[in-house]
Amino acid sequence: MRKKARLLLTMLLSLALVSSVITVFPEEAYASSDDMRLYSIYLTINSGEKPDAEDEQEYGDAVLMESNGEYLLMDTGAAYVSKSVINYLKKVVPEGATLNVYISHIHLDHFNALPAIAREFHIGTLYLPDKDTIGTQYPTDAGSGTGPMINKYLGNVLGQCDEIRWLNAGDTFSVGKVSAKVLGPVGSFSLSSFKNDTYGKQKGHYLNNYSLTTMFTTPGGVKFLTTGDIEKEEESKLASKYGTSLKADILKLPHHGLKSSNTEKFISKVKPTFAFAENMGYAESTKDDSGNKVQRFNTPAKIVQKYGMQYMVANEKASLGISVSGRDIRLFRDKNNDGTLASGERLVGWVSVAGIAPLSQKNFTGKDNFYINPASGKPLTGIKKIGKKTYLFSSGGALQKAYYKGTTYRHYRTYGKRLRYFSTPDKNGVAYMAVGPKKIGKSYFFFEPKTGYRFKAKKGTGGTKLKKVKYGKYYYAVSIKNGLVKRSTTVKLGKKKYKADKKGRLKKK
Repeated sequence: MRKKARLLLTMLLSLALVSSVITVFPEEAYASSDDMRLYSIYLTINSGEKPDAEDEQEYGDAVLMESNGEYLLMDTGAAYVSKSVINYLKKVVPEGATLNVYISHIHLDHFNALPAIAREFHIGTLYLPDKDTIGTQYPTDAGSGTGPMINKYLGNVLGQCDEIRWLNAGDTFSVGKVSAKVLGPVGSFSLSSFKNDTYGKQKGHYLNNYSLTTMFTTPGGVKFLTTGDIEKEEESKLASKYGTSLKADILKLPHHGLKSSNTEKFISKVKPTFAFAENMGYAESTKDDSGNKVQRFNTPAKIVQKYGMQYMVANEKASLGISVSGRDIRLFRDKNNDGTLASGERLVGWVSVAGIAPLSQKNFTGKDNFYINPASGKPLTGIKKIGKKTYLFSSGGALQKAYYKGTTYRHYRTYGKRLRYFSTPDKNGVAYMAVGPKKIGKSYFFFEPKTGYRFKAKKGTGGTKLKKVKYGKYYYAVSIKNGLVKRSTTVKLGKKKYKADKKGRLKKK
């Protein structure tokens, strides 16, 4: 009986061990329980084709959502990028599956690949912005309003769809386990408000502001907000109407991440942990106010980084995959653009992405660094120790460091009247922050362990200009004025005398 009992116990333990291994490690075991998957598709121009001059290389958007075996393609990209969209869809959407399509607004770079897609996939429900939303304010060669324009470009597709739904603010629908609520457009605009813009562009800005804005919510409460190409005018209206109800974990940045949108007023209400943009055609650089060469999305990215991390698909030249299970959010840089979110492609630990770092300064390649906690799946913020080094992260998780002035790296960075010291960035752009005693040149300075600021105090020890400070298991005699550590000398602190060794460590005499 004892042998049978031991055998039974051994079998139960083995089963428990095997079960835990399957739960923790294989990516497919994890993926099978996803509540939602998003694929922000990296778009490329069809072989032998090129955009017309008026298209300005605007490739558009194409983001695929999957939940519980249902598929929704949010925008399709322009006609001249259709093959990259179709190829990606074929790798993710099972053969014979129904593909639903959601069009944010009636601009060619957001819907004109649909005819090609409809030749390869069965289109179930086609979600469109309400045909009467804009009325007579959008004249085209097909007539006034969006209805005639849709008929002109999508006439053949409309008859192939199982259902067409015209969406307005307040409407709801679902994708598998995910519920969706249309929040906008809520503003009312006229073409005349854009009359001072570049010739012909006023219609574009006008129509952008009538994009659909929709909030998707998973069963675990993770929220994803998609906004089409809304610009600052509609952003302001949404922020005023919904306020903090716009809060979302994931945001597709409005209008490809450009500074025509992504205002402080709007982003501060959304506060996304993760944001991304389909910025194909907008990946080129520009100059900031200081003359530094920076990414075109530099200004919006500065706002986004107050709250989280951004991923710019064109700059990364890799589709972005996002899997959501419960409250767990995982990001994947789909380097092969094959729709497979492999464990080796997961953005975890140290992550480098295109950001606000200057392109024109030594050792700054336009990449920002984040450290995504494997346990929480979120970027670290504040002061954190990783291994034996200490790092400072912004409120949104971006690694803080000093800057180059010309070819000289300025290790110190000012914070009001206080100073922090950062190491020279390594080849990946990572720099640690000094804490405790740090050798700088031929001297040692003391940096506060909890803040990283160079030591400064109002009073010394026993009326002296020095203060006895502990770090680890050692004490140091530190100047209350500038944080200089006394070394290789005898110091008096109060009534006691100490011998400071060459590293400043104190021993009683």
